[in-house]
Amino acid sequence: MVMQARYLSCAETAKLVRAALAKNFPGVKFSVRSSEYAGGASIDVRWTLGPTVKEVDDIAGQYESASFDGMIDMETHYSHWLMLDGSTRIESGPGTEGSRGVIPAIEPQPRPEGAELVHFGAHYVQCARKLRENYEDEMKFRTQVAQDMSILQKVAYTGPNTIHLFGDGDTEQVDQHAWRLINQTSFKPGEEYAGVRYSTEEERNSEGWDPWAVFVIVKKSPAPEIDGGILHPGTLNVNPGIKIRENEVHKGIEIEFPSKPPALVINEMKANGWRWSHTGGFWYNKQTPDNKKFALGLQNGNQ
Repeated sequence: MVMQARYLSCAETAKLVRAALAKNFPGVKFSVRSSEYAGGASIDVRWTLGPTVKEVDDIAGQYESASFDGMIDMETHYSHWLMLDGSTRIESGPGTEGSRGVIPAIEPQPRPEGAELVHFGAHYVQCARKLRENYEDEMKFRTQVAQDMSILQKVAYTGPNTIHLFGDGDTEQVDQHAWRLINQTSFKPGEEYAGVRYSTEEERNSEGWDPWAVFVIVKKSPAPEIDGGILHPGTLNVNPGIKIRENEVHKGIEIEFPSKPPALVINEMKANGWRWSHTGGFWYNKQTPDNKKFALGLQNGNQ
């Protein structure tokens, strides 16, 4: 007996996409819009910062019903198995190789337990991430990353067209380097840009790591809540090596680093009123709820 596939409209498919994204990226706000037009239909997915386009496309792209073969200017379509949990996999598709194209056919796949055979109404799912809510703030973000990369490489930043970030042979603009780094970086809900560092040897040797990824974006999260706004006395070692002390005599709070912190951290501390004690070898500030929250956030790696 041949199983009849159920047709799901573009709008119905969009509901499945929303549910899948909410499940896989909790806390991230997505805009999922469906549109129908002569000869087809598509779904547009938009969000700000958060996961990368590839991460989202790996989920949302499962609900596409078509592929396009640019070699022969031909579209091909697929049937899918829709699982009980809303996930999906391709059941079969003719491909384009029979028409001298390059997309291989997919032979009918066995039915997973409880799965339903469906045809999705959306031919394509297009995913696009914004870095900021408006273009001006997005360009400021890209400029900041480009400047930080230049500082790290000891290259004079003269604007977005600055070149030679990696030496005389590098003629690519630093703005493009920054754009690429940002777009391959995933941000969890609430995380924000905090600076740039060099990738470690361990990271470069890890599975799936891009061997050309010299830089890594440093991220910060919202400062953690503190019980009653009070930092418990004594030395805390949430982040080993960074020590926080309360000085009851001077009504101050002190931060001691095991070594000199990065310039980005120093600038952030100075901007928040922290001062360096040459005699004590630590940074200090007044005992206020905001300063205690800042210190604990720094110790947790959130500054």
